[in-house]
Amino acid sequence: EMFCDYGKKMNGMLHCLTYSVRMGLITAFLLLGCIGTASAAILNQPMTGATAPGWVIGGSAYLTASTGDDPAGNGWLRLTEPNNDEAGFAFYDSAFDISQGAVIQYDYATWGGTGADGYSIYLFDASYNFSVGASGGSLGYAPKTVAPVHSGLAGGYIGIGVDEFGNYSNPTEGRLGGPGSRPNAVAVRGPYNHPSGNYYYLGGSATLGPALAFSGQAYRPSQSDSQYRKVVIYLTPVTAPNYLQIDVYVQFGYNQPLTQVITALYTGRAIPATVKVGYAASTGGQTNYHEIRNLVVSSLPANVDLSKAKTVSSLTVAPGTTVTYKLTAVNQGPN
Repeated sequence: EMFCDYGKKMNGMLHCLTYSVRMGLITAFLLLGCIGTASAAILNQPMTGATAPGWVIGGSAYLTASTGDDPAGNGWLRLTEPNNDEAGFAFYDSAFDISQGAVIQYDYATWGGTGADGYSIYLFDASYNFSVGASGGSLGYAPKTVAPVHSGLAGGYIGIGVDEFGNYSNPTEGRLGGPGSRPNAVAVRGPYNHPSGNYYYLGGSATLGPALAFSGQAYRPSQSDSQYRKVVIYLTPVTAPNYLQIDVYVQFGYNQPLTQVITALYTGRAIPATVKVGYAASTGGQTNYHEIRNLVVSSLPANVDLSKAKTVSSLTVAPGTTVTYKLTAVNQGPN
């Protein structure tokens, strides 16, 4: 059994730098795994303070540390209160390039109301002036053709809905495509000019087993136990055609592994020259707090292909004695 003598915590995981053997028997196989690779941060916005430089915040949205609802350094971007018919949004008003892919991750907390509607994280073409999408089940990304009538997010490219009520997947109210209402699910709608129709439903999860939201709970979900929620989105360029592949993961619980909820969806349109990122949330006849923090947008980790080999001087070792072994790792990948 191998023990970590000295390590460094990176990307939330402990990477051991030196090991020691503290058992008398060594197995003939040792698995070496690549936990993560370094990537450059494009955007890092905690949203925990009283200000969020570079962000435009509107509708019902505000920073809880700016009002004293939370102490400075431990606040959230609150998109909605648990009131009927609220809609809030925020977007980062600086463009960046995702043509080489990106990883987007953030923490969220949805709680305190009667269970609706949900929120979206979106990317839109930076050449467009910002105009948020429709409220209600469209989650600030898709359009709506019933009152209140509203067009979709201007220049929308990707809209990922974390949907407690289920209408983001519903082809009603002017939304195109989808299997019907899917509560407690994650779904993706595509570009404003998708070939199958504007903001078309690209795909989504089934109704998930673990809860995405904690409706009816009078306190914010704990950030150190099973109620912690994190979303990680991988955007991978596909060279022919020039689309993005979308994979989405949710972390259900602090220090728990990621669960993949969206696998290999494609935008169906070429990647814009630059994009901007933002959030929107809605309530309707039912409600919730929708809160976000700790957003990080990073470049896609480089492609690696690790192989490993091990040679050992002896398969058994008496307690208190030493053994010599050699580990060789080779990167066969292009980076």
